[in-house]
Amino acid sequence: MSTTQTVGSSVDVGKRRQLKRRHSSPRPVTVTQTISIEGGWVKKAICLQTVTLPMSSTPYVVVKANLEWVHLVLVGKSRDADISSQIVSVMALAKARVEETLGPRSGARDALGLSDSDEGEGAGSSTSRGKSRMPLTETTVTVRGCQFRVVFARRIMHVAATSEDLASLLKAIETEDEETAGRKHLKKSPMPAQKVATDADGNQDEKGKVTWWYGRRTWRITYMAADGKIHTVTKDLAPPLLSFSGDKMSKAQYEKIRQEFRQKAVKLWNEKDCSGDDRLEA
Repeated sequence: MSTTQTVGSSVDVGKRRQLKRRHSSPRPVTVTQTISIEGGWVKKAICLQTVTLPMSSTPYVVVKANLEWVHLVLVGKSRDADISSQIVSVMALAKARVEETLGPRSGARDALGLSDSDEGEGAGSSTSRGKSRMPLTETTVTVRGCQFRVVFARRIMHVAATSEDLASLLKAIETEDEETAGRKHLKKSPMPAQKVATDADGNQDEKGKVTWWYGRRTWRITYMAADGKIHTVTKDLAPPLLSFSGDKMSKAQYEKIRQEFRQKAVKLWNEKDCSGDDRLEA
């Protein structure tokens, strides 16, 4: 074998170069149990990142709008706008169910064994300021006819990582309510103005026209412009959460304001829509 001489070193021609420095040392080999999910549109099982919560021995998964495995199971791709919107809607509905069961304000004090009459708390404590926090409690909720266990910790939704709970969650996300179905129909099947008027046959139903967006707490209108394109508007249609004095409104007060903004949304739809449909009644 020929050798090429250089100053201070020798290199064997044709010999494979070997790295002398290792960037990291090998880790010990361990065997761990993980939870994976398969089915739907995925071809291989996907490992789920789970967390353990103090009130339950069951592992939980965090649910959020951009959760990749949910998109992959339901539609076969990592990002889908409709699925993200459905996840946000299901999260809002689940939170509302938990608040109905546990109560958003008193639940945190009850979990600590406190009552509204208890004194001796520091002036800077969160409970003395009256912050609204849900108790860290496992709750079974029913969303769109599907039951699954949830825990809201620091406003983050966790769902029990079992086949039954996750299957129900996916079904709730996949199930389209009337608002979503009407909205998707308008977006995917825009029709000429005259045909829309014929198919509507004078029906003044608001499905897909004026809808309530649970995730953003705002009304939104879906209308057809003069060019036949579908547009969605939410600007200035979100009712305030606080009164003029800065206090949180009661449910009755908020519902009254919400209905006033619905009338505003209906009026705006009547002004903007060029589909030929009958005008909506506020």
